[in-house]
Amino acid sequence: MDGRPGDVVTLSRGIAGTEFVPAGLRGSVEKTTAAILYGRELGLPPMTALGSIHVIDGRAGTSAESMRALILQAGHELEIREMTTSRCRPVNLGRLPSPSGKTPRVRP
Repeated sequence: MDGRPGDVVTLSRGIAGTEFVPAGLRGSVEKTTAAILYGRELGLPPMTALGSIHVIDGRAGTSAESMRALILQAGHELEIREMTTSRCRPVNLGRLPSPSGKTPRVRP
């Protein structure tokens, strides 16, 4: 796939009916295409996007695992203070040190 919208539609036609596509999207070329395009905007490959994107009340979101991967891929650090089956609280979210030695921090 070279990134053209037609390629995404072609891919969606080929996989929309498979179990690789989440049940809420399965069978719909349009929904599968939309999820892949949303994932592309986040920098996710097509199949990763399908496993990570969810739609609730018409709004697309992504899984916590994908959010974490994107944060780390962008060169940030993430320390978890608490993680249970119902809650995850980060303690630190910030950039790794730059070559100048300065580390900007973002506190939740």
